[in-house]
Amino acid sequence: MFVLIAFGLCADSTAQVYTCRAPDGSRVFSDERCGADAKVVPGMRDTKRPAPKTKSPASTGKGSTGKGSTTGGSSGQGSMGKGSAQAGPQPGSKSESKAAPQPAAAASKPTVPKVVIVKSAAELDALLQQCDAGKVAACNDWTRSGGPNRLREKERQTQLACDSGSLTACEERYCSDGATEQCRAKVLDAAKMAGQTWYLRDADRKLSDGSTLYIVRCIREGEREMQDINVVCAPQASPLRCSDSGPDRAFAKLDAAASKYCERQEE
Repeated sequence: MFVLIAFGLCADSTAQVYTCRAPDGSRVFSDERCGADAKVVPGMRDTKRPAPKTKSPASTGKGSTGKGSTTGGSSGQGSMGKGSAQAGPQPGSKSESKAAPQPAAAASKPTVPKVVIVKSAAELDALLQQCDAGKVAACNDWTRSGGPNRLREKERQTQLACDSGSLTACEERYCSDGATEQCRAKVLDAAKMAGQTWYLRDADRKLSDGSTLYIVRCIREGEREMQDINVVCAPQASPLRCSDSGPDRAFAKLDAAASKYCERQEE
């Protein structure tokens, strides 16, 4: 093989060809002295081949040049390949340009506040009665027209009046759900006359014969239901002065009659 290579070299080279004897006895040819017995082969010249190009970091896609040759701009991916320093900042680099500003959102149309017409206290009370009767439109109108605020203010006022000693205000504020413990405590404390099971609601109603009609409310502990009874007391003191239906059920005083009548309702 070395012989064929040697004879196939071009004749215009200036390098000489040497021949040597290898350790195994074979003869080899080389363009350099191959041993102490190297001899120039007459009439033969070696054609020097260009040294193979070593790939630099730039040619592997990590340098400044692209894949393949940089001449002509036809090989690889043009004169600048992947990883090359292209014009302009690369994504992820510190020199990356700021994103283009997004167009501002369209300004929302200004909302027109709804006009709320607040009704008078009398109108709101009338609407509330209609609402309690089952009229949905009245309930909605009451809500939109200031009804909740009116109710809260009314509760505040009645509570203040109850604390000041108004029995009617205590009944309105605390007894609308029946004879609760709070209701009993408030009305028994505010009433002019009261016992364990009753309190006087109204008095000084004069009858034609000079008698006085008293309205007594039975309010027994543990019962939500309340009951009103009428007790008439004669103007003259007597053992049968106060009664709810006649001399057969009469007592000398109002408190004795009221206690008896309200106790009777428990039986």
